[in-house]
Amino acid sequence: MNVLIIDDEDIVRRTLQRFIEYRGDFALVADGGLEGLEMLRENPVDLVITDVRMPDIDGMEVLHRVRDFNAEIPVIIVTAYADTDMAIQAVNEGAFAFLQKPILPTTLDASINEAFTALTQRRQEHLSLIHI
Repeated sequence: MNVLIIDDEDIVRRTLQRFIEYRGDFALVADGGLEGLEMLRENPVDLVITDVRMPDIDGMEVLHRVRDFNAEIPVIIVTAYADTDMAIQAVNEGAFAFLQKPILPTTLDASINEAFTALTQRRQEHLSLIHI
C-alpha cells in the first residue's frame, strides 16, 4: 500500500517513513500540507498520515482536502499538542484515527492495519456495486 506522510518535522517524517517501509509498504513523504496535497494529486495513495500543526496549512485542512479529493482514503492525524476537543473534532470531520506523539509503534501499526482493512472493504463493496 502507498502511504503519504505529511509532517514539517524532519525526524518525524524519517521515522514514519522507516516504519512504513519496514512494514513493507511504500512511503511518500512531504514536509508540509501543500506539498502533500500536490503529491496526492500526482500519485496513488491508500493512506495519509498528517501532523496537525504545520506552517503552510494545518492537518485539519489537509483532512478536508483529502476527503474532497477522495473520501475513500483514510487519514490518520498525529500531533504533539492533542486535547480531547481536537481529537473529537478530527474524528467527527472524518479522520480515521487521531494519535498523540510520541506514537507507540504498536499503536501506529494497529491504526494502519485497521485503516487498510477498512479501505479494502470499501473497495470491495464498491466493486460489487459496479458488477450489479
